[in-house]
Amino acid sequence: MKKNFANLCFLLLLSFQLVAQNKDFLCVPYKQFGKVLPTHTEADLIRIFGKTNVVRDSFFVEGDFAHLITTVFKGKAEQFSIFWKEENPPFKKPMSVSCDAKKSPFYVFQGIKVGSPITELVKLNDGKAFEFSGFGWDFGGNCCFNLVNNKFDGLSFRLNMLDNNYQKISETDQNKILGDQMVKSDLPIFKKFTPFISEITISLNQYE
Repeated sequence: MKKNFANLCFLLLLSFQLVAQNKDFLCVPYKQFGKVLPTHTEADLIRIFGKTNVVRDSFFVEGDFAHLITTVFKGKAEQFSIFWKEENPPFKKPMSVSCDAKKSPFYVFQGIKVGSPITELVKLNDGKAFEFSGFGWDFGGNCCFNLVNNKFDGLSFRLNMLDNNYQKISETDQNKILGDQMVKSDLPIFKKFTPFISEITISLNQYE
């Protein structure tokens, strides 16, 4: 009896620890990206995550340098990048945070995270199809949602497909999903080759 009670207590303690751990990776627009808050500076990130885990990176758009960003836990599953209001250091106001590691633990409401299938976004969109930019270029896979109910305010997703899937798709269907064009999420081809979330971006502060 005592042994069973001890086992039960251990399981309860473990479950509480898992819940607490999961909250460390919860992302809520304008409130938090895991442990990162809208008020945090780059100096705060160094204090929270350690100096060796916080580095500055160059962000490129269509092959050209755009601005500096800060990357935390670079090369690890927990990697994420912060985009600042300031163009140059010191960085004091985080505008948005993104994650794209394949096994990223960060998630938004309903457990949606990198790797979640496009069907999860359809559910989040009240079961309605949505559009995204065609695959295969710098802005490919960016989702566009109706913001009437503000459900997606401060939240953006990017989609992709497995590389070997493109080789299996006919040229006709490739022309429907690749390049600078808008693509519907309910195309028949996606029932066989399912796109998935490859990047999540959370806004922490409003752009003025």
